[in-house]
Parts: sequence; structure tokens; C-alpha cells
Amino acid sequence: MGLLRDLAAQVATQATIIEDTLEARNLPLPNFVPGSPISLPEGSEFRQLQEARDTLIDTARSIEHLATGPEQWMKTQHITKLSGDQVTLSVLAHFDFFSAVPLDGVISYADIATKVKLPEERVRRFIRHAMTNHIFSEPRPGFVAHTATSAVPIKFPALKPLIGFHSEECGPASHNIIEAMERWGGSEEPARSGYGILMGLNPDDDKDCVFRFVQEDGEGERKGFRLKRIGEAMDAMKGSGAYHVGHVQRGLDWAGLGTATVVDLGGSVGHLSIEVADKNPNITCIVQDFAELRPGFEALLPEFLSSRVSFQAHDIFTPQPVQHADVYMFRMVFHDWPDAYCVQMIQKVAPAMRKGNRILAIDCIIDRWNDVKSLTLDRLRTSADLYMMAMMNAKERTEDDWKALFAKASPDLEIKAFVKPEGSALGFVEVVKTS
Repeated sequence: MGLLRDLAAQVATQATIIEDTLEARNLPLPNFVPGSPISLPEGSEFRQLQEARDTLIDTARSIEHLATGPEQWMKTQHITKLSGDQVTLSVLAHFDFFSAVPLDGVISYADIATKVKLPEERVRRFIRHAMTNHIFSEPRPGFVAHTATSAVPIKFPALKPLIGFHSEECGPASHNIIEAMERWGGSEEPARSGYGILMGLNPDDDKDCVFRFVQEDGEGERKGFRLKRIGEAMDAMKGSGAYHVGHVQRGLDWAGLGTATVVDLGGSVGHLSIEVADKNPNITCIVQDFAELRPGFEALLPEFLSSRVSFQAHDIFTPQPVQHADVYMFRMVFHDWPDAYCVQMIQKVAPAMRKGNRILAIDCIIDRWNDVKSLTLDRLRTSADLYMMAMMNAKERTEDDWKALFAKASPDLEIKAFVKPEGSALGFVEVVKTS
């Protein structure tokens, strides 16, 4: 049997596992029609299903590659992925095509054009390409309806700022990586990045970076809109899948801490702290981030957690004000910064720690190629790595990178464990102060 037929057989096997598992629990099967499930169920009881899903996606991508052929695959990637998929999704989000189409029923192209304030000819062309990715459908000539995929941004509005952030900032910044490397080689200064070129940051100012820019950008009501959008985008990332905040429960023995204080540095509007405090009644969390994010935190915080989760405005590059917390937690923070800046952050926290206190870094841990179990998760991690290069000259790290980083920051900090929960794009680096 050739490789193509072998892979096709694997697809059938994994698809059977998924559908049998769902049918045994009377759960709906995946479909493209509106009202179909928007994600497969998660949790320990669905571990086999999730493993089958990851294998199925990996196998299907390999089949696509083989069936396309190496030459055509190389020729068509830029056309379909960049000029087609990325641009189309950016336009759909920016002009809010999703809201223009009713969740139930159909609408003409002309009426969509009126709602989004674009020429009908342009509307037709973008929707026509979107349909090749099962985004919208044309149930009869001249009329558009939602699919399960196109309906998601309506049911979950937080997806819109996520798409906007990636399409209007991360994507264009990535296109400038070549120019940045031509001008500055392997510089690790944040302003000498693709994003720095995109937004006109000062390449000679080591304080100029994404985070200062998004705080100050805009005027009047628009001031700080980029920072607000980043917070909303992070809200969208927490909900399900490989970035679900629930994975944090398997990253550390929280119950073993007993009554404990956790400082959530760079915690945005508090998604992670809320998850930790909700599942661990003996833990108190302090979220630290830009003062401008406090309103978002207050809006998100459930009343029943208000006595155990609080917000504190704090600059991560200044001395840590909370002394002797049991855990200092950094979720998707270190990957935002080059090594030299991460060392500064750690050195601002270490003096506040006493023996036995922990730093918990929650970020991608890039596997060695021969250790990769899921290409789907590996692509998420390596894609994030290149995004961070574009945005801040930062990176995702291997286990060796993490060891070198903490060794450089302090001889009193020792990595105790690397934990990589199944199905999570993020790993957990548990670091203990030894003296």
C-alpha cells in the first residue's frame, strides 16, 4: 500500500473514533450547516476524541500536500494563504460582513453591500473566496447565508477584535520581517522589528515597543484603542482549544499549595486568575498590568470572586511590590520579549521571593523535531514564534532556551519541572527559588 492510501485509511479510522464517541453520548456530529457544533468537546473524558482529532488534522494536511504535489504546493501557498485567505478574513472582519448576514435566513449581495458600505462587485469577490473555506454559503444564486464557521463571530463577538488584531497588526508586521532583518540582522531590540517598521517606532530607543505604542496611540475616544483590542483578543483566546485557560489546572499542583497568594504578572483583564481562583478556593490572586486595563478587569470579575481576585497597576520592569507570594505567574508574557528584557523582569521579581516561592512561566515550549507528537500543535507554536519575531524580536523557547534564560537571570532560581498538558499549545515551566 502506498503512503497516500495508508494516510487515507488513517483518516477513516480517526473519523470513526470521533463520530462513535459523539454518537455514544448523543452529541451532534460535525457539519458545515448553521447550528452545527462550533468545536469538539474537551476535558479528560474526551481525551481519546481529542487525540483522534489532532491525528486526523495532521493526516489530512499530509494528504493535501501529497495530492497537491511539491511543486504546485510551493507555487500556490502565497496565492491561497496570503492573497486569498488572510486578506479575505481581514476584510470580512474589518467591514463586519458577519453581522450583515442574518443568522437565520438569507440576504442578497446587494443588501450586504449596502450594510458594509462597499461596492457589490467587491462584496461578491470576497465572499466567493470565503466560501472555499466554508465561510458563508450561497443556498441559491445571488443570496448568502451563514455556515457554522461564519456564524461564530456573531455568537462570540470577542473573535472580532482577535481577527482584527492579527489581520491589521500581526499580519502586516510579519510582512516586514525581511526588511527588518536586512536593516538590523538578528537584533533583539523590540523597535527594530517588523512591527517597529509598520508603526514607525524609533529604532534607537530601547523603550519604544508595541506596548508603549498601543498605550499612547490614538486621540480622544480612540486613544488606547489598540491596547483595549489586545485585551479583548486575549479574551477570545482563552475560551477553548489549545489556548484554553482551563489547561492551567494541569500545569501545577494548585491544591498542594494550600492557602496561597498568586501574583498574575501581565495578567491583562484577569482571565487566568479568575480560572485559578474559581477552581481553588484557598488561593488569592492579584492581577498586575497596565492601569488602563482595570475597567476590563472589573467588568469581567464575577462578584463571588471579588474578595479573592484583585487588580494592581504595575510596570513589569519595576521592583515587584508583593513580597513572598507563593507563585509569581507569567502567562504568555516572556514570549513577548527578547531574552535581555525577560532577564530584567525576572530580576525585578526574584528579590521579592523567599526560599520555596515559585515562578510559573506559561508559554509555548518548542519541542525538538523528533519529539513532536502533534504537527497541529507544533504549527501553532512555531507560528507564534514567528509572530513574536515580527512584533517584538521576541520568541517562543525550547527547554534549553528556558534553562539558559533562568540561569542567566539568577543562580537562586532552579527549574523544577516542564509540564506539557495534552492538547495545550502552552507548556508550564515551574521555577523554584532555592535560597
